[in-house]
Amino acid sequence: MPMSSEPKKRHTGASVTIAVVVLIVLCLLSAFIWPGWAVKTTPQQQAASPAQSSEAAKSDAPTPAKTPAALPLPDNATNLLKAMPATVGSYSRQQITNVTLWEQALPLEEHQIVYSNGAASQDITLTVAQWALADNAKSEFASLAAKMTGAKIADGDVKVNGQSTGSYQVNEDQGDSGQATALWQNSTCVFQVTGPTAEVRTFYKQFPL
Repeated sequence: MPMSSEPKKRHTGASVTIAVVVLIVLCLLSAFIWPGWAVKTTPQQQAASPAQSSEAAKSDAPTPAKTPAALPLPDNATNLLKAMPATVGSYSRQQITNVTLWEQALPLEEHQIVYSNGAASQDITLTVAQWALADNAKSEFASLAAKMTGAKIADGDVKVNGQSTGSYQVNEDQGDSGQATALWQNSTCVFQVTGPTAEVRTFYKQFPL
């Protein structure tokens, strides 16, 4: 009587089942534990330190202008030059030049002084001259004021201790409202300031003479 082969078939089927289970387990271990190809990782961005953030902010921020030291007066400075302030608000006295812009009016002396706040684009140029008599200075002021063009910003009397000692006038430049000229007469002196409009309006109000 021949022997049955059924038990062998059952043994073979069980072996196949175990092999499949082992293979699945190995795949799961490979995917999620090592080397972990099924696990997505997101690279972490390195947080900037407070010092780095501060440095970045400093590099982006504009560097404020720094008022330079006032240029000393020449050794032979006249009394008029000595009366010119070393500083006016955030501006300091820089280049000093003798000029003859108003020589036809015969002033005793005439000078030009550049005042700076550290930003070259905002420089203020002051022209100042002195006459022997206040009437001569008043006449020159009237002549210069009549030649000023552009929109008038302001005008009025110059007063010292409540007494009128002269007049002033401020005009925008013709065709360039970003630039302006302030002109004033105080007793025997005439002053003219030119530069950016906003800076001129502040400068002449702070000028002590």
